[in-house]
Amino acid sequence: QLDFAVELGCEFVVYPNAKVETVDDAVKLGCALRELSEKAIMRGLRFCYHNHDSEFKKTDDGLYLFDIIAENAGDICEFEFDIGWIKFAGADPYEFMRSYAGRTPLLHLRQIKDGEFCALAHGDIDLKSIISLGDRFGVEHYIVEFPSSVDALEDAENSAKFIKEL
Repeated sequence: QLDFAVELGCEFVVYPNAKVETVDDAVKLGCALRELSEKAIMRGLRFCYHNHDSEFKKTDDGLYLFDIIAENAGDICEFEFDIGWIKFAGADPYEFMRSYAGRTPLLHLRQIKDGEFCALAHGDIDLKSIISLGDRFGVEHYIVEFPSSVDALEDAENSAKFIKEL
């Protein structure tokens, strides 16, 4: 699949989330991400991991599983933080963006309100601050996701307009 990404002219390949429940899961995933990152880099690709919420559970030692994943993945693995899932998990997206500055070329913008994903303009996350922080910390591309709806094109237009007005 990496060779196909090269044929397509992709710059990034992104590994979607994995279910992580234990420290052992986090270590294994981190090691696998390191190996995949090395293979991607050998082909001229950049490799990112995309989180969901399970990575932001704390261990008995107070560490986030995500931090264990990142440590074992090494600096060659980059991230596409999904800020909506981080917030959904009860963690602070700003904290993780600061902690992994320079390793987050992709940022997945998703909004949440009252525990539910919603349109970008209607949630609890201060997207203006998130984008400002992302710009400062080297985010190269912002990816917008909005909840399923009857009119996806209208949602896309509204999301684009909202971001431009920030």
